[in-house]
Amino acid sequence: MTDPDLLAQKLAFIETCVQELRTLARPAEILRDVREARFVLHTLQIAIQAALDAWPGTVGSLPTWRQPWGEWPASGTSSFTATAA
Repeated sequence: MTDPDLLAQKLAFIETCVQELRTLARPAEILRDVREARFVLHTLQIAIQAALDAWPGTVGSLPTWRQPWGEWPASGTSSFTATAA
C-alpha cells in the first residue's frame, strides 16, 4: 500500500477498532461470555489484519519515515512486538 489516502484509511480503521475495544469490550466477561470473547477476538483480528495489510508498502515506499521508537523493525511481527513493549 503506497497511496497515502489508503494508508490513512487503514490507520483510521485500526484506531476505530482500538476505540471500540476500549469503549465496548468488557474484559471481565471474556471468560464467561462467548459473545464477548469473540467480539474482542474478532475486533483484534481485523485490526491486526489491517495493520499487516498496510505494512508492506510503508517501509519500501516511504524510506524517510521512522518509527518513534527507533529503527524500522525487520518484519511485521517485530513491529507488533515493539509496539506492545
